[in-house]
Amino acid sequence: MIVKGDRKATLGEDAGQIVDLADEKVYDLDLKRKTYTVTTFAELRRRFEDQQRKAAENARKEEPSAKQVTVREKGKTPDMWLAPTVKAMRDVAGFKVAK
Repeated sequence: MIVKGDRKATLGEDAGQIVDLADEKVYDLDLKRKTYTVTTFAELRRRFEDQQRKAAENARKEEPSAKQVTVREKGKTPDMWLAPTVKAMRDVAGFKVAK
């Protein structure tokens, strides 16, 4: 992961993504095919709102008798693990929060 200014790049073997906050665009990279697609933040917002609307509709359709089950080891409570701050991760955290 690389963060520089208003841009964050995440690269893997076959794919990657560049988020450009200044242009409000996300570039999804297909490194094998050497192609990319561009999605605007407005399109991402629209998709998210559509998904929220569909989820609300599905929740209304579900039977009220449906129960949620939480699974955990008997006699154990969930734990939270904390680790020391990694200096290199400050840019990533700043990118997510401040931008």
